Amino acid sequence: MKIEYKSKIYNLPDFLIVGAAKSGTTFLHYTLGKSKSIDFPLVKEPHFFSFFNSPPNFRSPEKLPTTVSEISEYARLFKGKGILLGDASPSALYCHETAINNIFELYGEAARKLKIILILRNPVDRAWSQYWHFRKNFNESDDFINVIKKETISSRLNDGWNIFYDYIGFGMYSEQVLAYYKNFDNVKVFLFEDLKNRPEKLINDICEYLEIDRLNVDNKRMYNPSGLPKNNTYGFLWKINTKFKTLKPLKKIIPYKWRKGISNRVLERALDKQKMPEDIRIKLIEVYSNEIDKLYEIIKRDEIKKWKLS
Repeated sequence: MKIEYKSKIYNLPDFLIVGAAKSGTTFLHYTLGKSKSIDFPLVKEPHFFSFFNSPPNFRSPEKLPTTVSEISEYARLFKGKGILLGDASPSALYCHETAINNIFELYGEAARKLKIILILRNPVDRAWSQYWHFRKNFNESDDFINVIKKETISSRLNDGWNIFYDYIGFGMYSEQVLAYYKNFDNVKVFLFEDLKNRPEKLINDICEYLEIDRLNVDNKRMYNPSGLPKNNTYGFLWKINTKFKTLKPLKKIIPYKWRKGISNRVLERALDKQKMPEDIRIKLIEVYSNEIDKLYEIIKRDEIKKWKLS
């Protein structure tokens, strides 16, 4: 979509995948990115609308290195190959107030033409998966039961930690979803269950929504998995690469999409998925119980009710 901002013309996204984190946004990014009609940024999560003109200076182990906050740099990330430009940055759901304000500042009333895609996961499982995402990259060392405490989350955020360390807040969907419904005319909400149980239908529904041709779906491929590195060759290689950045020089010669594809294939063999203890599940259900009820009143999907089952 061509946008005029401060007397300059920029090509900015026609649609946004705004979250939720660890709910399948990476799967959507790579699957939809196969379409000749769609152009995504060269990096998957530029987090542009969350941090426009406000570059973060996080002091946490994970610092969101892919963040882009300057509009000219962001516009250059698109190759111009597709009819539609898209962005998949899950921070835009958590940072909904800031992201929506930035979108309207840039697009003006044309913002209402944007197509917004959300995919939501049981917040209990989402929090657990986010924790193990950081653990796999050695960016989290504390116990899960401690890092979900209000005082721990508050202390970390006040100390300048990356927003994704708010394991609980990222699952408080109702206010976030309502904000997008209120401000945009074209909002589609899907659930992680759609991806898990009917991935072909999910992608076909999105293709129809975006008015592009249908796509083949590789439902055997895992994208951005979480877990604990195994005691095998792949786990050892992952530890070496993550801790010592041995492949960092290759970033200049291997395209981002290729590197992520290789990384995902290694991770499938390197990680051991961790099962959530029942006592922790019960605790998280208590934390999210009212929030789940609120979301059900908005979405009216029966699957949401099952999120409260232990």
